[in-house]
Amino acid sequence: MARTLGIRFSDVMRDGRLSTHEFTDLVNTCRGCAMSDRCVGWMARAEAVGEPAPGFCEIRGILNRLGRNRPR
Repeated sequence: MARTLGIRFSDVMRDGRLSTHEFTDLVNTCRGCAMSDRCVGWMARAEAVGEPAPGFCEIRGILNRLGRNRPR
């Protein structure tokens, strides 16, 4: 999902915008999500890198924040 949104976790962690603990929490939340089929389908249909995470995504808040604040 992050890659589809144009987010590189290595960059945001290096820049201090995401801690190791936050990253671990995001991964665990994503892995435990019951919407994986919808997620895969959404990513396959995503029109453009950088659009907001879908409403059903449990980690959309932080993904959208990281996507909005990435260097252009």
